Amino acid sequence: MFTIIRGGCHTRHKQGFVMSRENGFPKYVILIVHSGGEFVIDGVSQNVPPHNAVIISPNTPYRYQFADGNYMDDWIHFETDSPGALPVCNRLFPIQNADMYTSLIRQLLWEQSFTADSRLCQENTDAVFSVLLNHLKYDYAHRSESAAQVPYEEELRQLKLDMQSHVSGEYSIASCAEKLHISESYFQALYRRLFGVSFQKDLISMRVDYAKTLLDTSDLSVSAIAEICGYQTEVHFFRQFKGLTGTTPMKYRRGKM
Repeated sequence: MFTIIRGGCHTRHKQGFVMSRENGFPKYVILIVHSGGEFVIDGVSQNVPPHNAVIISPNTPYRYQFADGNYMDDWIHFETDSPGALPVCNRLFPIQNADMYTSLIRQLLWEQSFTADSRLCQENTDAVFSVLLNHLKYDYAHRSESAAQVPYEEELRQLKLDMQSHVSGEYSIASCAEKLHISESYFQALYRRLFGVSFQKDLISMRVDYAKTLLDTSDLSVSAIAEICGYQTEVHFFRQFKGLTGTTPMKYRRGKM
């Protein structure tokens, strides 16, 4: 069971801010460090870049600041009767998706503040906290990979989620590269490096996979499905569908009946 004491998301402090607790804090502390900073935890000094995390155990001395600009983090003070469920404490490590952690901490604070039913609040808190800890454990286990993170990784992952959720959108290499303020060739290289497939092939695969789902589970016409999946013409849809599946949409549907 986890009990949230207090917390904050995207908490900002002006340059010169210093947090110092020579005797530590009586509860557990999670910090999701967005800005980077200079940390001393239990006597160990470390300068970290943006997107790091740490769980500080109760009564552990620590101090941190960010001398080069404004400091920003997400944070949670909490108690637990299952300390064995926690990943390593008092050690900073890189994380792969800082925005995801912000969302999870925000949800925890929402449950704490606005869920009136105490039983439901505790169940939701434990569930969300377990998700949070599982991701922290994963990122700690893969910290060497995270340290070699692909540039623009978070932005590329968010782009892929957007594409999967909205396959009818007008996506192009040029527009996506412009959004990230990088060249088209660099965008394509990063996308392939991160996902192991070219941007164009990935987009086609998403659209065809969704088309197959609609052919399997709906009575929509093939032309309607083509439009829903982002195709301007049925001819283009037929060509890409057959290229991936080896058959036409109509034959695919008949074969599933």
